[in-house]
Amino acid sequence: MNETSKQQLSLLRQRIPVGLTAGLKLLEKADGDINDAVLLFRKEILQTLVSKIGLPEDLIQRHLINNNYDIDATIKSIDEERFTLTERILKRYQNKEEALDQITFAVLERHSIYRDGWLDFKQLAGFPTEVYCLVAITEWLLYVDYEALDVALSFRLEEISDQLETVLQLSSLSNAQRQAGELAELLYTKYEVPGNIENYIAAVQELRESDIYRQYEHLYKEQRDLVIEKLYDLVKANVQLFP
Repeated sequence: MNETSKQQLSLLRQRIPVGLTAGLKLLEKADGDINDAVLLFRKEILQTLVSKIGLPEDLIQRHLINNNYDIDATIKSIDEERFTLTERILKRYQNKEEALDQITFAVLERHSIYRDGWLDFKQLAGFPTEVYCLVAITEWLLYVDYEALDVALSFRLEEISDQLETVLQLSSLSNAQRQAGELAELLYTKYEVPGNIENYIAAVQELRESDIYRQYEHLYKEQRDLVIEKLYDLVKANVQLFP
């Protein structure tokens, strides 16, 4: 590359976001005319995005100009204009559980709800049913993963069971959860001796060995993926309620 070409390439790259090789090719096509090279670049980028996205040229052109013809920034800008945050999350994340976690975070951020430990469900009062269900169930799933399924029987049992039954239509899991919760309460009361860890351990052991709990545990493991599917479908069907 001679000194003139270097200078032309440097001037071109000050005006458009182009790599070395692509810039040299543009200058070659434009016979070294920087203005013509810029016009060629803009035309090529526009046609590429029209072909890729399938939207009107004038819309794409507007976003290209606003983003100095940066392709990634232009696509992001177009998506932000056309889709809500939730829709963009659903498009971006192929893993459904990860998408739901991101949407839950967006909901909490939108309502200025910040964590200090586990969520206080009173903060969710006034949420639409579908939004409340998403936040409550994802928090419960997180609690189960963090603390264990048997411990989670003491975490918002009635609220979670109600969401499983009435919103997600998973009555068998909801009923099994309620039965396991009732048994846990009976056993903890039976073995209750303040400050006696051995009695607590005995209660947990009896709970885990019971048929009622084992049936619930089996059903939870069997239907956990179904819970995610139901939540995902709930969000997609009511996307206008989410951020």
